[in-house]
Amino acid sequence: TLGRVTVPWQFRNCGMGGKHTEKEYPESNISMQEAMFVILGVKNWQEAQEMTVRLQNRLKEIIEKEEGSRVMGIGLEGGLAPYIEKAQYPLPEVRLWAMMKQAIEECGFQAGKDVAIGMDPALSELENAYRKEYNMPDAVGMYLFWRDKAKIVLDRDGILSIYKDAIQKYEIPIISIEDGFAEDDYQGWKMILKELGDRIWIIGDDLIVTNDKTIEMASKESLINTSLIKANQIGTIYETILAMLVALGKGQELVISHRSKSPND
Repeated sequence: TLGRVTVPWQFRNCGMGGKHTEKEYPESNISMQEAMFVILGVKNWQEAQEMTVRLQNRLKEIIEKEEGSRVMGIGLEGGLAPYIEKAQYPLPEVRLWAMMKQAIEECGFQAGKDVAIGMDPALSELENAYRKEYNMPDAVGMYLFWRDKAKIVLDRDGILSIYKDAIQKYEIPIISIEDGFAEDDYQGWKMILKELGDRIWIIGDDLIVTNDKTIEMASKESLINTSLIKANQIGTIYETILAMLVALGKGQELVISHRSKSPND
């Protein structure tokens, strides 16, 4: 027998930006795509669902209580699409993550034990924004936070510093970073895996696209320690299983995507 089967952890989208909210909520100033609550200490999925609803409602209250910040609406995957003044933080995104930690604590949970935070910055979009803004189609490792009026530009070192400060300076309980650099910024991927790969999941999505060949390459080049798996991204169940077996064979962790807005099969 397989033994006891349990429902996997949910990565629950709660703070959204980037391309996922640009059309519906152009006033939002969050350029990074997703920030998620990751429910750790629960017995079943019902409890996890109840916790995520409490957390997101509390996060909405926190955002709207701060002067100059507000929730514009709900994004494509159910997360809040906010406008956030960065205040003393380096970016609006970092303040959003800090507000998420505040929500965890104010709901009576222990940050990093009961609930952690996962991120999908989708940095390829920020690299594309830089290329378009500065008419540099071949630029690699330069990122424009195009949704915010400040139009901040960071290089790969600056991006890595944002992640490290979030974890070390602001003590935000980050458990994973997906697509933390653009899909062609291999140097950035190597840097983040070296600096943070011993403590969090460095997840490839745009980088590997559920493909056994790119997963093998990313492992060989020391770019990731975790693969995101999307069955209809590669095309067939056979190819999906092959990608998973290669990732496991390389000692990687697996995160299985729900593939939002895709068919149930």
